[in-house]
Amino acid sequence: MSLAFEAGELDLAFGLPSEIVVRLKSNPDLTVKSFAVGYQYMAFMNTTRPALGDIKVRQAIDIAIDRSQLVAAINGGTPATGAYAPYFPFAGKTPRPIDAAKAAALLDEAGWTAGADGKRARDGQPLSLLVIAYPQRPDLVTMLPVVKAALEGVGFSIETRVVENIGEVAAAGDFDLALWAQHTAPSGDPAFFLNSMLKTGAALNHSRYADTAFDAILDKFATSGDQAERVTIALEAQDKLFHDAPVSFLVSPEWHVGLSKRLANYEPWGSDYHVLRADIGETK
Repeated sequence: MSLAFEAGELDLAFGLPSEIVVRLKSNPDLTVKSFAVGYQYMAFMNTTRPALGDIKVRQAIDIAIDRSQLVAAINGGTPATGAYAPYFPFAGKTPRPIDAAKAAALLDEAGWTAGADGKRARDGQPLSLLVIAYPQRPDLVTMLPVVKAALEGVGFSIETRVVENIGEVAAAGDFDLALWAQHTAPSGDPAFFLNSMLKTGAALNHSRYADTAFDAILDKFATSGDQAERVTIALEAQDKLFHDAPVSFLVSPEWHVGLSKRLANYEPWGSDYHVLRADIGETK
């Protein structure tokens, strides 16, 4: 797609890889627009796996990953503040903390001790994780080695794998961490993502997270139509997720769209579909 866009064969190229954006922007015949999207990049933690059933291990993972390094790796976006893109009123207010020393201390408390090689084990079993991503969201594949390095830095042994059918693998639970891209507020409301992907028993709850206190927070959405109250509920739910860490929110991404001269005035929408309007300009 990128080669076809450079050759002038396309009027619109959506989802350009970040590593070639600088080169494309130097071409005066092409326009590249970078824009924030409602998606979040995250890592679902499979709480049914032996090590990840321990909240301290999950918390250690969450604070061991430097989101700023992920942003640098994919050449765009901002460190995540929570479950939603920062322009939503129900988004978290501050970036997620990074503290490798505290992560190491949490693993010590959980009984995973480091050997001479720095790798951790407990009762003769190594602290090993399988971290997966999928090629349909290439940013996630780019993030894999950064996540691997961060977790190995505090003593995990990490295997990474790129899988073609992420939905099938996630449903089967054949992973420890699954890097995932999700539009978390497709209708402009915070409830859908939390109910469909993190509530106990939800069909898309890939973390297998089950917590009655968290479910009780989500139940408040069903009885309140007030926007300010729904913001408060969403923030309360995120605070609970920050503590329990069934999912680690990583990056609020930025995507790139290439436009020919005919569509140079087109304004992209913050999602992975195109909005065609009467004001996009002459297309004859």
